[in-house]
Amino acid sequence: MKPVCLTMCAFGSFPGKEVIQFDALGDAPLFLINGPTGSGKTTILDAICFALYGETTGEEREARQMRCDFADAEALTEVELVFDLADRRYHIRRVPEQQRPKARGEGTTTQAPEAQLWKLSESEAPQVIVSSKVREATIEVEKLTGLTVEQFRQVMVLPQGKFRQLLLAESKDREHIFGQLFQTHIYKDLEGKLKAKANAISLEVKNNQQLQLGVLEGAGLSDVESLDSTLKQEQEALALIKSKKETSLKSVQKCEEKYQQEKSLEQAYLRFEKTQQAVDQLLLRQQEIAEQRQRIQFAESAERIQSVNSEMHRYQDDALKSQVALNDVNAHLKEAEKYRLQMDEAKAQARADVAVLEENKQSLVYLQSLVERLSVFLEAQKKELVVKQGLSSAVIEREKAETVWGKLEANKKQLHTDLSALQTLVGKGEELPLQHAHWQKQLLVKQQSESILKIINTQQKQLELLKIDGERLKAASDDAVRNTQTLRLIWHRGQAAVLAKELMQGEPCIVCGSAEHPAPAGQELTEGVDRVPTNDELEKSREQEHVSYQQLLSGRENYAKQLEKIKSSEQQYSALCDELGEFQTQSLNIMQTEMQTLTEALSQWQQHKQRLHKAKNEVEQLLATEQQVVATLEQAKILEAKNQSEYASAGAVLQQTAQEMPKEYRLEGVLSVKIQVTKDAVQKEQQRQNSVQKQWETAMETLHSLTSQQKERQSVS
Repeated sequence: MKPVCLTMCAFGSFPGKEVIQFDALGDAPLFLINGPTGSGKTTILDAICFALYGETTGEEREARQMRCDFADAEALTEVELVFDLADRRYHIRRVPEQQRPKARGEGTTTQAPEAQLWKLSESEAPQVIVSSKVREATIEVEKLTGLTVEQFRQVMVLPQGKFRQLLLAESKDREHIFGQLFQTHIYKDLEGKLKAKANAISLEVKNNQQLQLGVLEGAGLSDVESLDSTLKQEQEALALIKSKKETSLKSVQKCEEKYQQEKSLEQAYLRFEKTQQAVDQLLLRQQEIAEQRQRIQFAESAERIQSVNSEMHRYQDDALKSQVALNDVNAHLKEAEKYRLQMDEAKAQARADVAVLEENKQSLVYLQSLVERLSVFLEAQKKELVVKQGLSSAVIEREKAETVWGKLEANKKQLHTDLSALQTLVGKGEELPLQHAHWQKQLLVKQQSESILKIINTQQKQLELLKIDGERLKAASDDAVRNTQTLRLIWHRGQAAVLAKELMQGEPCIVCGSAEHPAPAGQELTEGVDRVPTNDELEKSREQEHVSYQQLLSGRENYAKQLEKIKSSEQQYSALCDELGEFQTQSLNIMQTEMQTLTEALSQWQQHKQRLHKAKNEVEQLLATEQQVVATLEQAKILEAKNQSEYASAGAVLQQTAQEMPKEYRLEGVLSVKIQVTKDAVQKEQQRQNSVQKQWETAMETLHSLTSQQKERQSVS
């Protein structure tokens, strides 16, 4: 923030209007505000701080107390500041609460505080940000500067040793101030996110470790190396199972091939049956064929009957077809014989596979008996894992509670140490409030006495001026009296000379009444006089004499009043000196310095007192929290002991069920796959046995039927 122009009116030690053009100092980054005590250096800083935040740089005076006592009653106390911030220019105006004369009538009225804030631009009209509300203006300034009034006092404004307050501030307060100045919240947010991410990763790793530990314990293993060994064994067992599965699949494939062969035989048998039906139909027509042959013989003797000859040829064709059918029967008979031989081999193979079928049935019964035991084992394993996880959680909660309790103990010890130190500091400064109040009162009296002394000096100077003016008026009055007397004398002499000329010997004088005039006045009465004044001139001289005398009386009255004022001021000064007592001999600067030191000490003492109160509250909260943590710790220990007992019981049950369950079937899903594979193999082998038996019986029946048909056809032929 860079100030450009500061305008003050009736503010602080300035009764009139003062304008400070900071931009007239050039672009120098550093300049000095210098002057003797009371010249208004602090007032400039107070005005800047008041313009921005509505408060002064210190807590000694409020904004409404900043009106100059020597300002004209009609003058409005106000401060305007134009400042640059981040390449932008702003204009702010504030008016504090003050008493002003009423527009009508006598008395005063209260001027409400107000504030306006504009954003200035070279190319555009000023933009109104805040129109009148004081609080809104303060909020906008805090947003623009990023500082509160307290932080602005400590960092931007450093009058009267305020920098010392920044150095003596709490570390948290300094951290907050510097954090806002240098925008460290960005890194704090980044640190928080990284910390949260690290905590999440740590928690995930811890959960994975707990899960790994639970899996290891569920598998009855102690470490990852044992897991690798067990995994290798399980992989070997899995490979063995896969090998058995492949063998079973090959058996199933063979059965499938046999099934396809049997299906082909079945189709051949169906074709054979169709042929047999055709043969049966031909056998039924055998008698008809014989009759036709006889007719053919008759027809041969009657060559003239063409139709009979044609019919004979037809019957010959039928006979040829019957012979072909007989040949087909013989061929089917051979095929049926071959099929019977294949069925004999299949039946022999089926008898050999009966032992394998029985073995698979026994294996199936055994595997099905393991289902219930596997369920019990898996349930025990699951329960043991759940209990283990509960135990791990209980251990973690107990460790957390112990950690929190340890931190609370350390904090309690530190708080007791700090509390003792603060109690000592507060105890040493118990008299500071009274001392500060006494010094503040004496300083105010001293300031009043100094002010009255200045007034007395001013009144003395005014008295000297009145004295000089009185002497001037006295001389003027004396001159006027002498001038009137001279004019009167000249006028009388002139009148005497006129009368002397008119005197007649023997006639009475109009002045003395004498008839004798031994020495009448002559020209000697008016010698050295240009002329005799007239009555009007004499009257004007008398009036001037009267005016001068009245002015002299007025001057004497003013002089007497000024003496009374001086006497009254001296009485006030004497009373204030009596009230000051031993402080009368001390200078105002020394008292102000001592007062400032005492104020700083009182401020520190108040801070210590606040910290002491805060520390006591923290101790009380800590004790309450400690009770809760102790209760939580006891509950965590009880829960841990309970989970430890349940874990031991679950481990014993798991160990017992593990002994009753073969190792290769402990993994969930392996037993069900083995049962299903064995069941499928048994079912397919049973179906194959039934199919072979049925096909063999059918083949034997077909063979017997074809043999009978062959014999019949041979006998017919």
